[in-house]
Amino acid sequence: MLVGDIFIPSKKTKLGYNFGFVRYRSVTNVDVLLNKLQDIWLGTYKLRVNVSRFGRDTNKTEDHQRNAKKPKRLGVTGNVPGRSFRDALTSREDSTEDVSQLNQLPLPPKRSLVFEASVDRLGFLRSFLVEHLKEDVDLIAFKDSLVLQGFHGITVCPMGGNMVLLSSKVEGLMSSFLGFDKGWRDTWCNKLESWVPAVFSSQSEVWLTCWGIPLHCWSKEFFEKVANSFGVCCSVDENTLLENNYVKGRVKVRILVSVRQVDEVIDVTTGNDVFPVRVMEELRVLSETVDGFQKINSNASNVGDVSEISSRFCARLIRPLLFRRRRQ
Repeated sequence: MLVGDIFIPSKKTKLGYNFGFVRYRSVTNVDVLLNKLQDIWLGTYKLRVNVSRFGRDTNKTEDHQRNAKKPKRLGVTGNVPGRSFRDALTSREDSTEDVSQLNQLPLPPKRSLVFEASVDRLGFLRSFLVEHLKEDVDLIAFKDSLVLQGFHGITVCPMGGNMVLLSSKVEGLMSSFLGFDKGWRDTWCNKLESWVPAVFSSQSEVWLTCWGIPLHCWSKEFFEKVANSFGVCCSVDENTLLENNYVKGRVKVRILVSVRQVDEVIDVTTGNDVFPVRVMEELRVLSETVDGFQKINSNASNVGDVSEISSRFCARLIRPLLFRRRRQ
């Protein structure tokens, strides 16, 4: 078994890993070769190997004829005729145009379910009120003002977006609130209505992290423009405005709950230059204890934080198994 060719591109995968291509000569069993290569360790890094999806650019006609005779197997992509892996990496314009159509997979069916709410639950919620706060209203300030007006018996619960649910265990307090000074309510909210099943929040607030921002574009106006391209900008992170570091910037945005997780690269044009900026929705890590392991209660600032938490959690689970094996 001889190495025929090696190609290491300068690009990296979406996860930031390096990769390359190796062509072997006179390989009798591909599965056996893959199993042996999978056992190679480079220090603390394990080598990951799989068969290339694209063939070499040496003889496209023969590759096309040979692949046309092979039966197609479901779930296996195989080589793409008429396109090399160099074409796939450099995205040359002279590559085959229908390659993307060959590799397209059908979209998964939309998940749906049917649920009937209980009559008691519906009757319990019909006594509540829904208030639509204004965009610039702080929730804590609204709660403090509510207490100062004598409505300390009213509970305020966020519903998402700019909507809050008002409830009270004190009989007659909600009716008194409805008849309270309308001028005071107008300073805080745009609309006040009774709860009905059709009233729900269709928006959620998430943090977006931006990488690769040009320094001459670093400003509050820039982050607000990025946030408004996905939804409605809520606020910009304080450390981002103070410019404590230029690795990444954070901005909070209100988007629809039906929108998939944000993970895009946008082209920022300034002057005669175009800069790619990576925008990713931050993952929220909840605080919970699993088998004595305490997770971090914060919004993960990047994917690396989540990976660190996962690795520590896995180490906590594996350590007893290794100790038990040593004793045996």
